Amino acid sequence: MDLRDSYEKGQYRNVISLGSRILNDFPNTLFHPEIVLYQMRALFKLKGYQQIINLSKEYLKDYSGDGGVAEVLLYTAYVHSKLGFTSYAKYYFVRLFEEHKDSEFKNWGLIYYGDDRISGGKKAEAMKLYKDALYNTKDIEIATIAAYRLGQIYLEDLKIDDSEFYLSKIVEGNPQFLLNDINRNYKLAKDLSEHNKTKLSANMLRILLKDKKFTDLDDYETMLKDLGVWLDMSGQVEDAYTEYERYLKIYDYGMFDKLVRDNKDKLLFFRDEKNETVRLNNYDYLVEQYGHDSDIGKQAVYEKSKVLYDQKDFNTVLSMENDLNNSSSIFPDSLNVLKNSALGLAKNNLKNSNCNEAIILVKKFELKLDQSEDEQLYNCSMENSQYKIAEEITKRRIAQSEDTLKWLYRYSQVLINSGKYREFLKISDEVISMAKIEKNSNYNEIYYDRYKAFDMLQDNDKVLDSVATIDKLFKDSYKNLQSFKTAVDIAKNKKDDLLIEKYGKKVLAIQDRLNSFVETPEIELLITTSLQHQNKFSEVIQVLENLLKRDLSNDIKSRVYYEMGSAYNNLKNIQKAKESFQKSFELSPNNSWGRLSSDFLKLL
Repeated sequence: MDLRDSYEKGQYRNVISLGSRILNDFPNTLFHPEIVLYQMRALFKLKGYQQIINLSKEYLKDYSGDGGVAEVLLYTAYVHSKLGFTSYAKYYFVRLFEEHKDSEFKNWGLIYYGDDRISGGKKAEAMKLYKDALYNTKDIEIATIAAYRLGQIYLEDLKIDDSEFYLSKIVEGNPQFLLNDINRNYKLAKDLSEHNKTKLSANMLRILLKDKKFTDLDDYETMLKDLGVWLDMSGQVEDAYTEYERYLKIYDYGMFDKLVRDNKDKLLFFRDEKNETVRLNNYDYLVEQYGHDSDIGKQAVYEKSKVLYDQKDFNTVLSMENDLNNSSSIFPDSLNVLKNSALGLAKNNLKNSNCNEAIILVKKFELKLDQSEDEQLYNCSMENSQYKIAEEITKRRIAQSEDTLKWLYRYSQVLINSGKYREFLKISDEVISMAKIEKNSNYNEIYYDRYKAFDMLQDNDKVLDSVATIDKLFKDSYKNLQSFKTAVDIAKNKKDDLLIEKYGKKVLAIQDRLNSFVETPEIELLITTSLQHQNKFSEVIQVLENLLKRDLSNDIKSRVYYEMGSAYNNLKNIQKAKESFQKSFELSPNNSWGRLSSDFLKLL
């Protein structure tokens, strides 16, 4: 068919005129829809958008059941978009998507509608359309264009890894596409290289330079230099060396000959060298030869640090800190190697329980360890009073809603230990509430911390409430001793004999279990006074008799016997009273208790 042959030869105007003649001569031809379709294809190539709109209206009206409808809808939607008729464009695109779901024209429509969305500032919507096209099409051209669009957008958004992912698909699957616009794609390769995607940049540039001569491209020299540099930066040593040689062969005194020569010299020391010891010696030689402040010297320091890092010799890398900082002016990744070495060493220190060394590294290099190290780092941070680090860990884990109760409790420990008592109390309320809901008693220890916080805030009523809760939850625990002592002190200041008696006796009970009598005799004597105020003289005697079993000074014993004599006297047991007063006097006749006892003996 002449019409098809003209179209395939790119004779688009001939297609239009020939189609018109055929339709004039044979208006009722069975090939009418096919002829109109070829005319629209040709007009699409020639950007005859208004004519396409006129033809498409006729076609969609008269041939709605024809197999070319999907293609016509595509052209119609596209040209309306190009002419700024957004609502009409959307109408035809939607028809295409809904009525021709399995057509490749639908996938082309996704591309074109994505372009329309980009021009309308709706980038996210466009990206979804491009991805739908990419993952649904079997047409390599559609897939290539979709991947190219996505690669460009991600690069603009500085999502470099995503950009690399999509553009790599083109390099691997349809490299010929890049030759459609060499200048634009060379710029794209340069943009990628600026974000350290030099391997992809080099692969793209190889495609652009394939079979080209210096007479073919205005930027050939710069492109050839860039290819060598990008291969070098991406670690493709032999290929880089070859490209440097190619450049020098063509441009022995070119614009970049010093750079290329220096780079080529650097490669001499490690190209194809598998022995790491030899490589390290070569790097040392380079530094000695060119100096620490030269570009080559800085690269040698950087390359040496990478080998040492790979060998997990983190200490040696860290010993090169000054040199690596110096090298970072040209090789910013030097700082990454340094930081990653610090990270590796910190992990090793954590693993070996060298907490102090690990914390020093974390603070100095502001390290972000893997979540798997959170437990160890938290424990080390608390052990070394590095509460800021511990707080960052707990807050991040709480935000992740993973093991929330555990990390909420740990956050409370950070607060109580860093003296943020009011904040602690708020968080402890959440811990207690959550623990009750989960029926988890593993975090009841927080009540001891609440007692401490209330004590530090001098909220005595809340202290007593906390002590009562502790007594209930941790019956007979030796850990209750301090809280009971505090309760006794508060009761003493309040002159509350019942509380003194209650918590004083609990202190005595703990002392007996521990067989440690640190609070003796003060606590017994305080209890004695409270019992006397309550006229519980028999209990006074019992407390004092137990006190006499302890190792006491004569002065204390003198007081004890005096108090016992007074108790017996109140119980009308005169004989026991006399005996007690007599012992008090004999033990310390000259202290106040002995003299008081002597006075009572005279009265009895």
